Amino acid sequence: MQHIADEILAGNRLGDPTPTPSEILRKEEERLAEEKRVREEKEAENLRRIAMGEEIEEIESAAELSPQELEELRLLNEYNTHVWNIQRMERSRKSIRELVHKTNKELNLSLELAGIKAPPPKPHLRDRAVLLIQMVYRKFMQAKRAKVRDVKVKLKLGMIHPSWSPPSAKIQLENVKSARRKLRQNFYEKWIEDIIKERGHARQHKTDEIMESIASEIRGWWQDWYKRVKVFDEFPWPEEGGSMLYTRGETFTPLEYLDWRKQAEKKQPQKPQLTKEQIKRLENDAKERQRKEIEKYKKSRLSPDTDPGFYIPVGSQFDPLKEVWFLYENTWKNLDIKEPLLNAIKGHIKEIIEGKAYYELNLELRPIVDDMMRLELDILKNALKADYDGKGQPVPLTLVRDRPKIKKSPKKDKSKPAVLFQKLVDEGPKGLKDLFMHVNKIARFMQPTVILINDVEKTFYKRVPPEEKFFDPTRLQKDFYKQIVKGLKGVDKILVIGLASEPWLSKGPTLQKSFPGLILLPRSDYGTMVNVLSALLMKYHGVDRFFNYHSVAQVLRGYDLNAVKEGVANLMNGERIAKLVYKPLEPVEVINAVMSVEDVHYLSELDYEAYKNWYKSYSRWGPKFEELREMIASQLEVKLKNDEEEK
Repeated sequence: MQHIADEILAGNRLGDPTPTPSEILRKEEERLAEEKRVREEKEAENLRRIAMGEEIEEIESAAELSPQELEELRLLNEYNTHVWNIQRMERSRKSIRELVHKTNKELNLSLELAGIKAPPPKPHLRDRAVLLIQMVYRKFMQAKRAKVRDVKVKLKLGMIHPSWSPPSAKIQLENVKSARRKLRQNFYEKWIEDIIKERGHARQHKTDEIMESIASEIRGWWQDWYKRVKVFDEFPWPEEGGSMLYTRGETFTPLEYLDWRKQAEKKQPQKPQLTKEQIKRLENDAKERQRKEIEKYKKSRLSPDTDPGFYIPVGSQFDPLKEVWFLYENTWKNLDIKEPLLNAIKGHIKEIIEGKAYYELNLELRPIVDDMMRLELDILKNALKADYDGKGQPVPLTLVRDRPKIKKSPKKDKSKPAVLFQKLVDEGPKGLKDLFMHVNKIARFMQPTVILINDVEKTFYKRVPPEEKFFDPTRLQKDFYKQIVKGLKGVDKILVIGLASEPWLSKGPTLQKSFPGLILLPRSDYGTMVNVLSALLMKYHGVDRFFNYHSVAQVLRGYDLNAVKEGVANLMNGERIAKLVYKPLEPVEVINAVMSVEDVHYLSELDYEAYKNWYKSYSRWGPKFEELREMIASQLEVKLKNDEEEK
């Protein structure tokens, strides 16, 4: 089998005689001569065309290939290149082996004919040499087997990382994902089909019933008003939601209307409006009271005897979260049970689709019913007015609803984001206003978007260095918050990120206003370096599984992770990987490779303290952390003092 494999790798057919070195050299010379002849003919033809003034025609491809076909052709060429390289190396190996064997044979024969060939060793010396070689080889194989066994045990325990992962696991995972995607697609198609079917069924069979139900609901509301207060409430405008306000209970009830009418008939004088100075004084007084309460609370926390505990404030999102939770409970309380129905686990729930179709049809028909009921309400109001006029009484006062104004939607910009971006890159902004306009437009068109500002501390400099005054780095500072940050809303998928390497050079409050969220990137420590180095080095099969990357991680603490990654990539080139068999990788090589990276950065513990101090001073959580640390230290001191007094 090994002979067959060698013949295939050498490019020979099975059964063909092995080519001699002279035949290989002759074929190679013929191939080079043919290539030279074709090249010379092509150059001569090009020179003739140039002399005659003709255009040189380039060979065009016979057919245009698709991207997929081009990729397949590239992979095939790459595969053939590797195969040809292996064949050439195998032919060269066999030729060199035959030449060396022939040379040694001729040398041995010439020495023997000349009578100067060394005599063979004595038998007992050869036996001792054989025994020594056997003993050394057995010891070597014993140590090798012990090391392999140790590696396998540590691999199973997860103490070392393998250089490969079973391809079957990846294939199986892809098969599972594909099956899940296919199953989800089938469920989705069935779900869409059932939605269309239920909408058509509801529109065909439930339209009259829904319209009659909405009209009956509105008439019942009018009857209740007429029985209690002998008047009709104003019908809500379509922009407010129409009769949907009756259903939600967002209009006057008869009792609320009576209270409002009493106050309107009394015509009580309005309270005098406060001046700006009075409003400002009240706000300052409220802030002062809140400040005193916070100081009192902080002082009470310094002692464990008077500590009231941590106060958790109610957030602004508590009420919306509560409403969503109640909606979930009402929707799913009959389905989210211990033993749910099969359609709640697999597929979709038909009852929810039916309810949603009924609800959507209700919303669609309600404006039509509202228009008809407004006409009916006008008839009822005219009849009521005639009744009151017949009795000689005025119609009771009702609240007149102001029609809300509809905000006109902004005109859509027809410019394409790619065109705007290319224009900004090619031509550049005409000014700061044009720059902000282009950034805002491109960011909103191409959401989700990240606006990244490097060296943001230069934009918010406290004092511009003399060597940078020519570039005017603070020209964006004045309008940055107003033009970029202030216009962002909760629905916008735009993230503004600023990177600062020396944040203490900037104006802290101004920087914090534009970037309220601050993240302090931690200094690379020993644990991080161990994980990074093990992930980078253990993927090479030739690297020893017991490589001492712990010492390397201890030395490289504080260095930039990108520099470590680049240094390892530069070190583990093809030549070094080929030498791993007989020249194992040393820790000093990794350290030197990282140190030789051009843009390597090192952050000492003393420098990192400057970042931490600035973060504690200007971040949102820094002062709170300091207060908590002081409170814990004070409570510990009081507790130790009380324990000593008790003793």
